[in-house]
Formats: sequence, structure tokens, C-alpha cells
Amino acid sequence: MASPQTQPFRLLDLPAEIRLRIYQITLCCFDSVSPQSRIPPCIQRLEDIHPKAGHDGIFPATHSIETAILRTCKQVHREAYDIMVKTNQFIRIESYDVPLSNFLVQSQIPIVTLDRARTKQFQGYVMHLTITRVDDGNWDEENMDIEIEDFTPDLHAMPSAHQRGPYFNFMILARDWEAFCQMLAAGDVYGEGFTVDSMFAMQIGPKPERPDYQDDITKFFTDKIQKALLEPVRKHLRGFPSINIYGNVSHSYADGIMTETEKPAWPDPTQTLSQLYALKETGNQHYRTGNLVLACQAWVEARFTMQRIRGGTSWANLRHRGGTTFRMKLAELRFTLCLNCAQSYIKSLQAQLPVLSSKHTILERLGDLAIQDLQEAEDCCISTSGWMPSDTQRAKLYYRYALCYRLAGDPRHANEAMDMIDLALEAAPADVVLEAERQVIIEWMTSALRGWEGPSEEEAMAELEY
Repeated sequence: MASPQTQPFRLLDLPAEIRLRIYQITLCCFDSVSPQSRIPPCIQRLEDIHPKAGHDGIFPATHSIETAILRTCKQVHREAYDIMVKTNQFIRIESYDVPLSNFLVQSQIPIVTLDRARTKQFQGYVMHLTITRVDDGNWDEENMDIEIEDFTPDLHAMPSAHQRGPYFNFMILARDWEAFCQMLAAGDVYGEGFTVDSMFAMQIGPKPERPDYQDDITKFFTDKIQKALLEPVRKHLRGFPSINIYGNVSHSYADGIMTETEKPAWPDPTQTLSQLYALKETGNQHYRTGNLVLACQAWVEARFTMQRIRGGTSWANLRHRGGTTFRMKLAELRFTLCLNCAQSYIKSLQAQLPVLSSKHTILERLGDLAIQDLQEAEDCCISTSGWMPSDTQRAKLYYRYALCYRLAGDPRHANEAMDMIDLALEAAPADVVLEAERQVIIEWMTSALRGWEGPSEEEAMAELEY
């Protein structure tokens, strides 16, 4: 007779309520995701400058799931599988000829698995989204795909001779579906024309084929579940002319959502400008109270929205209805937002200088971000909108360039700092602040060049090789 220590545990002798709780603990234990991690990295924040540990590629959906219980017997598998698919609510994402690597890395959507074979083998999905590229689409493929070790040729090679680009087949959770829809809504930022040149097929519910030891979950797709799955589509996706919704869903409900997603996200020029000005003012209010992080976030969100507008289906109508006045106001607003973001980085740079050395990576990063924003502001001056900055605006641009170069403390940029402050003075002659900054730059150049021995031999060789 077997000893008590070797007796098997009779799981089916437990009450059903306890068994179901065991299934939830073992099969529905994905780690939660903090709201902060859902903020798209496209929305630059000053706190992101500080180095921190993290994954450089995709964001995995971490968990402590143990699937061995599914192999116990048919009855346990039936009960446990039902709990697993209804609680976790897995969604399958499949894409053909659409390079999604940049989307996934930028959005940091938690991915259950990128393994195509496992994703295909599993059948318990509440939704299956297929994204395909429309023939003769013209969106910029070069800017949408980046070299990242997580996206290997073995996993994402072309599945057949009929494909022209990468093939993705991965799994996410329904809890992250709204964030995924937000990522799709920003698709025109990653590649102009994405919303127009892609087709989206959304199948609600699993395929009808299933093994006899799994229950039919068709009745699970109540009006409440349908709404939970499709309201993020209604809420975030606008200007998407090729969305098809079918499966275990009300036809009238699906048709209504498809009609709404065809409508442009920004139909009216006046309302569009009001929305953007409101974001700018939100940033201004945060700046006045000293909260540089929230200020910069609001301003970059406005710039991010402008990128979406210009790349999406709304742009042609907005240009036509708004005319030259609308385009010039948009260009000036973009210029101002870039100047404001640069000013936030400069302010932070000034605050960090007393406690960090001039060669600290945080200072270098702040300086780089400020210069990038100033360069984008400068681009607005040569846009096709016809807008040109006033002398006051030009003075601000060049003054902040000069200030940024000086605060960065690199003597190799000393002449550029002087050139920029001189350009600022040309736009605003005899300005007291500009004159004072010019004198500070002269003193910095004198002291820096006096103590500078030039680049080391290694640095000189590296510059020659470059």
C-alpha cells in the first residue's frame, strides 16, 4: 500500500468553486502594468532622460502561469481552459507586409508571445485581428522598420512567395487592447499613409473548429463583451477606411462602428486648432507652476497630434477647408511648441549644472534634446505653408541655440554659440538679455580655450576615422 506521501491529490474531489479558484491562480496570473508604462515613448518626458533599467525592444507580458494542469484529464482541461480563455481574453494579431517592429517598440504594448507557431496553434482567442497592406500602398516603409534583435528573420520572415514584407503573428491580452488601438491610431506617425494603405479584419470570437474536450464559448460573447472589445475601436480609430468586423458580434453594432471609423478624426480646421491650442495652454500652465515634466509632455503631445494630422486621412480636407491661414497658424504653433520644449530642457539643464559635471550623460542628453527641438523649430521657418517667424521669434530661437551650446560646455561648439547669439542680436538689436549672454559666451570661450589642450590622440583618430 502506498504511503501517504505518495498518494495522488484528488483534484476532482474538491468542490467546483475551489477547483475554479485553483484554475484562476495557476492560469490567470499575468503581472499588472502600471499606467505610467502605457504612456507612448513618442510623448517625450524629462524624466525619461535619466538612465534606468529596462528592455530595449518589446515589452513582454510577464506572468507565473503553469499550464501542466491542462494535461491532467479531459474534465480538468475543459474546466481550466474555459476559465483561462474567458479570464485572460487573449487576442491574436497577425500582419502581412506591415513592418510592426517600430510600432511595438515605441508603444511598449505587453506581448504574451511573438512565437508564430505557438500563436497559430492556440485557438482560444476572443478576437483575431489581421492587418494587411493594400496593393500599391505608398507609405514610407524605411521609416517604419528598425533593426532590433527581438525581431529576427527566423520569426518574421516572409511566410510565402506572395508576401513582400515581414509577417507577424503574436498574442496580447484584452486588457491591453485599448492601448493597442491607440498605437494603431498613431500609425501615420510611424509611417505616412498607414491608416489609408492598410486593411484591418477583426474576427470576434474563436474559430468554430475545436476539440471535443473544450466547451463552446460562443455564448460568452454577450453584448457586454462585444462592447468591451469594440468600444476602443470606436473611441480611438478614426479615418480608417478599411476596417471589417465580423464573427460573434451583432451585425448592426459592428456596422455602426465601421461607419464611425471611416469618419475623419479631425474634420474641422477651427476645432482642430482649438484642440492643439488647448494642449499648448495646458503646457504653459504647468510651466508657470514649475512642473517642467508635465509642461513638456503636453507640448509634445500637441506636436505628436500634429504629426498624426498631417499623415492621416484628415489632412487633405483640413488643407482645403482651412486654406493658407490654417496652414500658417499650424506652422507657427509647431514653431512655438518646439521652442517651448527646448526651453524646458534648457531650464532642466541649468538646474542640473550645479550638481553634475559638464560631461555627465544627463547633461549631454538634455542638450541633445534641446538642439533637436530647436532644429525642428528652424525647419518650420522654411516650410511650404508660407509662414515666417517674426524678428522676436527669430531672436528667441537663436538665443536658445546659443544658451544651449554654452550650457553644454563643449568648447568645440563655442563658435556656434557666438554665431547664434549674433544672429539673435541681428533680429533684436541692443536687447539687454542678448547682450549680456554674448558677454557670458565671450568669457566662457576665453576661459575654456585657455584651459583646453585639444582632443586626445584617441579622440583625434576617432574623428578622422569617422
